[in-house]
Amino acid sequence: MSYQAIKIVKGRGGWGSGLTLQPTDEKKVVLSVTGGGIHPVAARIAELSGGEAVDGFVNNIPDSQVLCAVINCGGTARIGVYPKKRIPTVDIYPGEPGGPLAQFITDDIFVSAVTPNEVSLADPGAVPIGAEATTTAAAVAAVEEGNPPRVAAAPQATGFMGFVIKFGNAIGYFINTLLSSGRQALKLTLNTIIPFMAYVSLLIGIVTYTGLSNWIASAVTPLAASPIGLILLGIIVGLPFLSPILGPGAAIAQVIGVLMGTQIAAGGLPVQYALPTLFAIDGQVGCDFVPVGLSLGEAEPETVAVGVPAVLFSRQITSPVSVVIAYAASFLL
Repeated sequence: MSYQAIKIVKGRGGWGSGLTLQPTDEKKVVLSVTGGGIHPVAARIAELSGGEAVDGFVNNIPDSQVLCAVINCGGTARIGVYPKKRIPTVDIYPGEPGGPLAQFITDDIFVSAVTPNEVSLADPGAVPIGAEATTTAAAVAAVEEGNPPRVAAAPQATGFMGFVIKFGNAIGYFINTLLSSGRQALKLTLNTIIPFMAYVSLLIGIVTYTGLSNWIASAVTPLAASPIGLILLGIIVGLPFLSPILGPGAAIAQVIGVLMGTQIAAGGLPVQYALPTLFAIDGQVGCDFVPVGLSLGEAEPETVAVGVPAVLFSRQITSPVSVVIAYAASFLL
C-alpha cells in the first residue's frame, strides 16, 4: 500500500501551527472520536494519506496504530486525552488548550477548527525526518480521481438517531464557540489589559508623587501667550523622551487648557488661540499607549522595537507642524 504524507492546518478561529503526518504499515489508523460514524475530516485524512478511518466509539484500536485522532471537544476532558498520549489530535471545533489536561496540549501535536478543506497533501520537503516520501504524480492523480477512503465498517446514523446526532453536534459547536470566546476574552484581560492598567497606574503615581508633570507645566505656561510660544510648546511636548511620561498624567494638557480657556473666555486672548493651543498641548496624546497598542495588535517583537521610536520621533515633527496649520486655519473660523 502506498502512503502519502499529509498536512493539516488550523481553520478559522483555530489554534496550532499545523501537523504533518506520514502513515506507515504500523501506524495508519485515523481514529474518529466524534460520534455518528466517520467524520468527513477523518475520511479526508484517510483518503489522502492512504490510511484507514475507524470509528473510535465502535472499535478499540491500540495507541501504537493510531496516526491521529479526530475529535469534537470544546475544551474539557477529551481535548487532552490523546495529546497526553502524544497522539496527534485534530479538533473539528475551534478553540485552544483548555481543561484539566491543557498542559499536555502542545503546538506540535494539536490543531483545531479543522474542516476537510484544511487537509491536503504535504510537500515532499515537509515529510517528517525518517519517513519515506512516496508522493508521486500518479499517486496524486489517483487521489484527485476520488479513490474512496479505507473505512472500518461503521455506518452513518440515519433517521431519528441521525437527527439527534446532528442536532447535538450543532449545539455543541455553538456552546464551544461561546466558551472559546469567553476563554480568549479572559486571557486577553489577564495577559494584556490588566498589566497595561497596572503600568498606567504606576506611571501616573510616579508622575504625581514626584510632581514632574506639574513642574514642566508651570515652566511652559508662559509659552502659551504667543504663536511662537505655542510652536515651541508643541516641540517640547513632542520630545520622544518626554511624551510617554506626559501622556498618562496629561498635566500640561490640563494646566495649559484651563489657563488658555479662562483667558479666552475673559477676553484676555483672542479666540483664534483656541485651536492652535489644542494641538500644541496634545502632541503627546497616545504616546504612552503605543507599545500596548502594538501588543494588542499582536505585533512581532521586531515591529514593536521599530514602531515605538518611529511614532515618538514622528510626533516631534508633526506636533509643531500641526500647531502652525491650526493657527492658520483658526483665522477662517
